Amino acid sequence: MTPTMNTPVATLMTLLKMEGAAEGWGRTDLIGEAAQQLLGTPEDTWNLTEVALGQLMVEGVVKPVGNHQHDLVALS
Repeated sequence: MTPTMNTPVATLMTLLKMEGAAEGWGRTDLIGEAAQQLLGTPEDTWNLTEVALGQLMVEGVVKPVGNHQHDLVALS
């Protein structure tokens, strides 16, 4: 996908609504996919996206789902 000027939170929310709402996303896969869509170095976009996902989880917008071994997350 083409990088955009989206924020990490907006990118995460878009991905969760598009593909992951029902069965959930693997946490690492979600962070990686969102980070690829942001402008910046891979390390910076990964870190920003990981922090944004953590914040969404703290706020209760995103929750863990299913078996914790798979580390899946979805919209609450």
